[in-house]
Amino acid sequence: MSVVGLDFGSHVANIALWYEETDKVDVIADDLGFRAIPTAVAFREGEEEDEEVEIITGQAAVSQAAKNSKNTFIDIRSYL
Repeated sequence: MSVVGLDFGSHVANIALWYEETDKVDVIADDLGFRAIPTAVAFREGEEEDEEVEIITGQAAVSQAAKNSKNTFIDIRSYL
């Protein structure tokens, strides 16, 4: 049996798996390799009228926050 652990803090989120067979814990990394994932989300509209809104999460949202501050939300848990 395996167990999934989720930790959603004010600034970062972590996801881990514990494997009973090996008694090991594996902390899941995001697509950039970070194991502490920022709790941030941003929305970016496409250049053309027919393009959909792009949803950006984690470190990518934090990285573009300065140029898209109106549509970027950091520390999501604080808004709930």
